[in-house]
Order: sequence, then structure tokens, then C-alpha cells
Amino acid sequence: IAYSYQNNKSDADGYSYRANRFAVLMARNLPQDIMFQLYALIRHIKYHSASGEPDLTQVELEDDERGVLTIKLSRDISEGCSLAIQCDLRRSNSYSEDGLYTKGVFSSSLSFHF
Repeated sequence: IAYSYQNNKSDADGYSYRANRFAVLMARNLPQDIMFQLYALIRHIKYHSASGEPDLTQVELEDDERGVLTIKLSRDISEGCSLAIQCDLRRSNSYSEDGLYTKGVFSSSLSFHF
């Protein structure tokens, strides 16, 4: 578990912000030699400017993810091969509602190790 506080000061109007960030990374061995991995990130950002509004161009260019949750299950199926499934949920931190999105990605993979 990790926490960080950011205080980004800029002399350009709309680029300054304060952020709180919480992150969790966990891995556990489950029965049947299955590996469980969990990653979660929550960020809260508050922008400061003389006008009270951030520079939207800057906000869109920055890393805009407010929340991330990734769950992965993997298992070695032979000495040189592993199988994994992963679910990834993300939510943006876009300042305008038009740019707000929530995204979910499910993936599976078969990896060969040489």
C-alpha cells in the first residue's frame, strides 16, 4: 500500500495542481499453482489557477487516470509455457464531462518462455 501527495507549482496559469494518490499492489499464490495479482490506483487532483479553471489542453495531455483496478490470474501449464487472464478497469480524470470515460478490458494470453 502506498500514498503520495503532489504539490505541483507552476508560474503558468492553470498548470498548478495538488494531488493525492493511493496505490495497492498485492500478489498471492492460490491452490492449483495459480498466481493472483491485484493492482489498484486512486488519484484525486485539484487544479489551481487565477481564473479558477485549469488549462484544458494541459489537463488532456497529462496522465488522466483517476482510478485503475487490474486483476490477473496466471498459471504455469508446463516448464516453458504459462496461461493468464486479466481484467482491467479504468476511469479518466478529464476535467470536462465530455471527456469522461470508463473502460474495461478483458484479456487472455499464452506465453512461451525460451
